[in-house]
Amino acid sequence: MLLYTDQTHCYDESGSEIPCTGSGQDAEFKTDDRIPAERFQLMTDVVLDSLTGFTWCRNANLAEFPLDWNAAHDFINEMNGVRAFGRSDWRLPSRGELFTLISHEVFNPALPKDHPFENVFPGYYWIITGPARPAIACPTRHGTFTWAAVVFTEE
Repeated sequence: MLLYTDQTHCYDESGSEIPCTGSGQDAEFKTDDRIPAERFQLMTDVVLDSLTGFTWCRNANLAEFPLDWNAAHDFINEMNGVRAFGRSDWRLPSRGELFTLISHEVFNPALPKDHPFENVFPGYYWIITGPARPAIACPTRHGTFTWAAVVFTEE
């Protein structure tokens, strides 16, 4: 099974770019050809991901960090109660759903080049089953991690 990544270059152990032929790396198999050129459709405050069909909040820091587990769920419930952005079916994503946003070609944040998201927090995000780390972790001054809710809905 080939995963669809956005890798377009191949690298050796030291991080130097190498020819992809025979490397066995993702870019050799051109999996990025299956990712739509216009993957993200910006619709004011939300973003439609044409690769997955998910709708994400454009503002990745909508809840204004930090949130604990209960506060993240309360925030989602509030969004649904007020029909935030015209919808009442917001929820926290699963780990796999959140990881569909990950770019393996860039970092800090590890999102595809030219992504439309704003206020991306370079740390942990809550998922439906607990914390996930989609990008670089950012310790707070207390030595713990800051948590946040990224919410989305399926079209």
